[in-house]
Amino acid sequence: MFRRVWLPLLATLGVVFTLGWGLAQSPDVVRLPVVFTEREAVMVASREFVAPPEVVNGKWSPDGRYAIVVRRSVRPAMPQSEPERVQWSILVWNQSQRRATEVWKGTVEDGHKLVQEIHWMAGAPVALLQMHGGVREVAENVVEEVTVFARLHASTGTLKILGEPGRWLEVNVSPVKPFALLLGREGYQVLRADGALGAPIPYEQVFAPSESRRPSWAWMIGTWTADGTRLVTVLLGKTPEGKPERKFILIDPLAGKSQPVSQEPPLYEPAPRRLPLRVEMVEGELKAGDSVAKVRSAWLVGAKGRALLCADAQAADLSPSGDAVWYISQGAAWVAPLQKLNREQYEAMHREALRETVLSNAKQIGLALLMYVQDYDETFPPNTGDVQAILMPYVKNQEIFNLPGTNFFYLMNMEALGSIDKPAETMMGYIQTPYGRAVIWVDGHVTWQGE
Repeated sequence: MFRRVWLPLLATLGVVFTLGWGLAQSPDVVRLPVVFTEREAVMVASREFVAPPEVVNGKWSPDGRYAIVVRRSVRPAMPQSEPERVQWSILVWNQSQRRATEVWKGTVEDGHKLVQEIHWMAGAPVALLQMHGGVREVAENVVEEVTVFARLHASTGTLKILGEPGRWLEVNVSPVKPFALLLGREGYQVLRADGALGAPIPYEQVFAPSESRRPSWAWMIGTWTADGTRLVTVLLGKTPEGKPERKFILIDPLAGKSQPVSQEPPLYEPAPRRLPLRVEMVEGELKAGDSVAKVRSAWLVGAKGRALLCADAQAADLSPSGDAVWYISQGAAWVAPLQKLNREQYEAMHREALRETVLSNAKQIGLALLMYVQDYDETFPPNTGDVQAILMPYVKNQEIFNLPGTNFFYLMNMEALGSIDKPAETMMGYIQTPYGRAVIWVDGHVTWQGE
């Protein structure tokens, strides 16, 4: 009954979530996965499957429209003398389309992590991935891991490896502008969000006017200025008198120039994340007989209330836009969308849903009372405080008496049905709620009386 009445209304509001009897609870008794901010009611919708085990990491885009997911699956080597190899894949979750797309698959020897870092570019659905590019021998019996970089375009679901392994050592992404610096041993290149790769720029050229020492790629891992276009590098040295000295160098990486400055300019600081929601991981234990398992549960927490996201989660992260939670459980990746309603809308829906549910419960109780009267010589049950137990053979549902936030009051006491002059105007009981009550009349009809 409840679903038939309210699903069309919810569709018109643009709210798509599974409603159960829990919406009809008292606002102080949160049984649905719902929490409250100062202005909204936030409900956890049905979770979406993203990727099967074993998911090892992932990262939301800054706007919360996409998430990158990295997973692995071990396959025994054949023959056994060969090293064990691991099948890796990279997927992109599209939040608006509710689907994941595999953009890369490959095999790596076990013991090496495929993706070391994920860097999203500002204002673009593009990420730079710092990946395992193999190993190379640097001396007899000495090898080192080399890095390869890839550009991933989330909206098109494409990934492109940039250059050969070992060409660049590190990356520095502007936090404000859609470009990044790919840093090699002798110079760097500018990569823009559209995939355009600039010509190599030697470090010697950039720092020649400002520093006599031989520069290195580490000088380009400076802090970005507030506008995200230049870098500030601090070099420690000594004055001619032997005293410690700090030098500030302002670098324009797009122009390939630098200049010394007397003091540190304003630096970029990320805006504080002030979402009215947060995800909290809670340590706990599950017991079955003598066995105990340690688990971590993920909870959505608001200004009021908390809702369980997952009872056994390895990791969880709220999207930057606050409209979904990405989490890993039993090695698989899931996304739980969050649906939001204005608090006044939610409370109005809550009141109406409670009214409909209570009216339905009252009709069932009224029918049960009349069935009892038929079986017991047209006489109502005694009012001894156990009328619920007396009526159970007729209702077979204890929940209609125990809906949180409501109370059932029985008003009759062994009266004979034939002695009541006006059955349609005589109450035999009612269910009280915070917003009004459902009155059960002796003739069996039910009406609502608001507060």
